[in-house]
Amino acid sequence: MANDMSHLRVPSLLALWTALMPLAGCGAADPVPPPADRRLVPIGEGEGEGEGEGEGEGEGEGEGEGEGEGEGEGEGEGEGEGEGEPVSGDLGWPLSTILPAPCAPAGFEDDQGAVAWAGWGNTQHPPLLHAALHEPSDPVFGQVYREGVTEAAGQAAGMEAELLVGPLGTSPLEEGRCWRALPAAFNVQVGNNDEYVARVTVGTPGLFSLAYRSRPTGGQWRYGDLGGSDDGFDHRQLSRLVVADPVDAVASRPLIVATVNLRCRADDWEGRLPLVVAALARIAPDLVALQEDCVVPGTTGTQAEEVGSLLSLRTGRGYEFRRHGTHLANHVAGTFEEGVAVLSAHEIESFGSVALPFVHFPRTALFVDVTVGGHAVRFYSTHLDFSPEAAQARADAAAVIVAHADGAADRTVFIGGDLNADPDSAAVATFTTTMVDLWGRANPSQPGLTFPAPQPTTRIDWVFTRPAMARGLRGARLLDERADGTVGVGGAMSDHFGVAVAVEWSSP
Repeated sequence: MANDMSHLRVPSLLALWTALMPLAGCGAADPVPPPADRRLVPIGEGEGEGEGEGEGEGEGEGEGEGEGEGEGEGEGEGEGEGEGEPVSGDLGWPLSTILPAPCAPAGFEDDQGAVAWAGWGNTQHPPLLHAALHEPSDPVFGQVYREGVTEAAGQAAGMEAELLVGPLGTSPLEEGRCWRALPAAFNVQVGNNDEYVARVTVGTPGLFSLAYRSRPTGGQWRYGDLGGSDDGFDHRQLSRLVVADPVDAVASRPLIVATVNLRCRADDWEGRLPLVVAALARIAPDLVALQEDCVVPGTTGTQAEEVGSLLSLRTGRGYEFRRHGTHLANHVAGTFEEGVAVLSAHEIESFGSVALPFVHFPRTALFVDVTVGGHAVRFYSTHLDFSPEAAQARADAAAVIVAHADGAADRTVFIGGDLNADPDSAAVATFTTTMVDLWGRANPSQPGLTFPAPQPTTRIDWVFTRPAMARGLRGARLLDERADGTVGVGGAMSDHFGVAVAVEWSSP
């Protein structure tokens, strides 16, 4: 078949479809209540024994080195199982932790039983567009070809097309109920193809994917990505719609930042994945630093992509990710290419990585630049080397990151990660020369132990920001979603608890 892929702009007098789509967060129905927050308790109630060796994490590199012991011994006071309000001086977590329900069924049409047909379709243009909240977007175009039908000038009889809109990182073929279909209007004849056009108006800020589908009367829907339908449909090759937060919106909603070590693909990743997603969905984060993000050699699927896709379905916000691989890691589950990653609910404008000193395996700090409500932000995700002999390397790595962040003086900076370093370490001291430990500032009476889950004895996971931003700190919490002890590392989502902070924009 002959498919003319050229593109013509819309004639100025053409009336374009405009559809209003609130696209609210997935699921107003049947929210799941939060679990009791066992990680923040009043002093004197529910104190644990907390004795343990405090062994840090270890990894093997490449072939056959196995798992190594991490840093630190110590008696470590354990946290109790009691509940209650934070002690005086502790901020706790003042925001809701209700788990949003998945997208409610939205009547996304199922065409099973419809007639298959030979043809082709695509999402033509543009690959990226920005729209203001509650305002129609620029036009989005898609083309369709059916031999003997679309070659003639004008709209082919019986053909129709729809523009699909859903959370970034998800697919209408797998989670159609989180998507909406908007009727598209015939635009122009482009060679042998009919071109259609539609606009979309979105009622919530976020990151969205756009795709076209088309069909003849009685036929199956043909889904087309930016590369066309000949090689199938790939949700990673769809147009992206960015609807930014209004500048005045950040005054009523804090920025939520988190860090989570994923424990690679060990210890039943498929069972732990829903727990990681649930823990993050409860806080609807803006930015997430991920460590031990692993890829099966020879494939491209990352844990960050899996988490981001499911988190998009839970929150309706849409998340994109960036990743930097560092080394091969051996686990009982296999050998994987490991790295660090970032999830962002805001458009990633640029990104990069900084090589760090190490003893055992190569280490890096991945950073992304985003804009949130008019505020420029740089966010780092890092995972420093483990074991006592790497203490100096960790301190040196901290100095490298701090120096790099100093080069972004025009941006608000957050640093999140697994430092393999406790509060008395040289690495933490290096960070806190210019940065603020947000857990320590939010909950000074609480040790914030994070490793090894589910009974942590030491604190090695951290989030920092500069003093000016720390003035707007509203709270911090540990993320430790469980599944009644039936899956994962002792029933936890990882062998680390995550750390989340909520910070309001403060005046200089």
